[in-house]
Amino acid sequence: MSFDSTNDDYKILRIPSAWSKYCKVPSEILSLKSGYWRKIDACPRNNIHSMFYGIHSLAIIHGAFHWVAMSYNACFVVSFNISHEMFGEIIPLPKKMWLYNINIGVLELGDMLCAYTTEYYQRKRTFKLWILKDYGLKDSWNEVISIVDPNIIIASPKYRFADGEVLIWCKHFEGEENSFRTQRGPFTLLPRGYIRNGFTFTESLISPRLLIT
Repeated sequence: MSFDSTNDDYKILRIPSAWSKYCKVPSEILSLKSGYWRKIDACPRNNIHSMFYGIHSLAIIHGAFHWVAMSYNACFVVSFNISHEMFGEIIPLPKKMWLYNINIGVLELGDMLCAYTTEYYQRKRTFKLWILKDYGLKDSWNEVISIVDPNIIIASPKYRFADGEVLIWCKHFEGEENSFRTQRGPFTLLPRGYIRNGFTFTESLISPRLLIT
């Protein structure tokens, strides 16, 4: 969900995660003002499969939703403008990103589009994070984090602190525990556990005062 500043409205995007012959990705959008779901038929490319799973979230930047999709063994970033309800140009993923796994995602960190993956190559498990330095230049991906950890199954960034540290959620082989860390080491304020994930927010749709009874 995101705010449409042009139409003073909040909108929710429903994205299927299975192959679609007619490529209705996303399939529906909801305007909170109208209260109705509307089907979207336009699509930037045929036979698109959204690589969107429970560990992923939409990246909202420059007034558009962004997520990873796949077509004919090629992975890329799809964007959908919130106000005009139109697809933008396809954004290629970093050239050095290992694409042969499902743990590929994008998110917004510090008003920049970021891409991440957990690679398994030459018996090494590595979490990597890239930042698109110039949104208008598709080849301006810059690798900023690379963490080698043999115990990580999957990982995804959650938040960027003011000092540049990135909070990362990880799932481990050992007992399938979950934990949080940064590029500098374990984040001890959030202990390890079996069901720990979540989202971070810097603003809310609801005033905290409304929750006080």
